[in-house]
Amino acid sequence: MSRIAGVWRPPVIADATNGGFDGLHRSAISAGGCRLRAGSDASEIDRIRHACRMAASSPNCVMLHGGRTSANSDSPMAAPCGSVSHDPPTIQVFVGRRINLLKKFALLFGLLALAVIVGAIALYKPVRIFAPQFFGLTCVSEKLCIDDVGRLEEATELLEDARRFVSDELGSLKAELKVLFCGTRQCFANFADPAVAAQYYWGARTLLIGDRATPYIIRHELIHHWQNENFGGPNEALRLPMWFLEGMAYSLSNDPREVIPNAEANGQRTRFLEWQRTGGDWRTPPRQ
Repeated sequence: MSRIAGVWRPPVIADATNGGFDGLHRSAISAGGCRLRAGSDASEIDRIRHACRMAASSPNCVMLHGGRTSANSDSPMAAPCGSVSHDPPTIQVFVGRRINLLKKFALLFGLLALAVIVGAIALYKPVRIFAPQFFGLTCVSEKLCIDDVGRLEEATELLEDARRFVSDELGSLKAELKVLFCGTRQCFANFADPAVAAQYYWGARTLLIGDRATPYIIRHELIHHWQNENFGGPNEALRLPMWFLEGMAYSLSNDPREVIPNAEANGQRTRFLEWQRTGGDWRTPPRQ
C-alpha cells in the first residue's frame, strides 16, 4: 500500500525492463503516484527516476532498498532519491497533487481578500480612518493623529477644552476616543465629505476634525461620543430618534448660530428644544 496526498491507495507496479518507463509515466498521471520494481541496471533506474520527477509538478521520490525481496519477505530500508542501490530497488513516488491544489486555493483566496481590502480602502473613505498614516497623517500617539505636527499644541488644546466642557455639562467621558486632525480641506476629503467640518464615527469611536472645526463643533461631536457611551453603544444609541441625537448635540454644545445653514439640522434642534419645553429630559431619551 502507498499513501498519496493523505489517502491510502494500492501501488501501481511497473517493471523497468518491461516498458516500466512508459508505464510509470502513465500511472503517475492517472493514479496520482506509482511504485516501480526495477531491475539492477543503473542507467535504466536513472531514466525511471527522471520519469518519476517529470510525471507530476512536485513529486516526492523515495528509493527503497535493502536486499532481495520475495513474495513472503519484504523489509526494505529507505535511501535518498539521489542515490542508486546496487541491489534490485523499489522506487516509490508520492505525488502531492491534492496538497498542491489546496495551496493554490489558499493563495487565490489570499489574493482575493487582499484585493477586497485594497478596493474598500480606495472606494469607501470611512475605512481609511483605520490606517490614517497612509493618507497623510502622523500618529503622535495611539489616540491622536495629525497632518501638521507643528499644530499639535493647538489641536490638543482645542480637544481638551471640548472634553472639559462636555464633562462639566453632561458628565465624564468613560473612555478616550481616537482623534484625527486635518488642517486642510484636502486632508479631510481623504476620509469624509469635505462639505462637513467634523465627523464622528460611532462604531469606531473615532472623531475626524477638519480645518473649519470651531470649539462648539468639536463639543458637538464629543456629545455624540458621550451619547455613544451612555445610551447603550452604537447599536442602541442609533435607534434613538435622529432629531433627539442631533438636536441634543446642537443645543447642549452651546452652538451660537440662531439659524443653522442646514435646514434638516435646524429642524432637529427646533424639535429638541420644543421637546425640552414640554418636560423632556435628555438624560432619559425618547424611544420614538
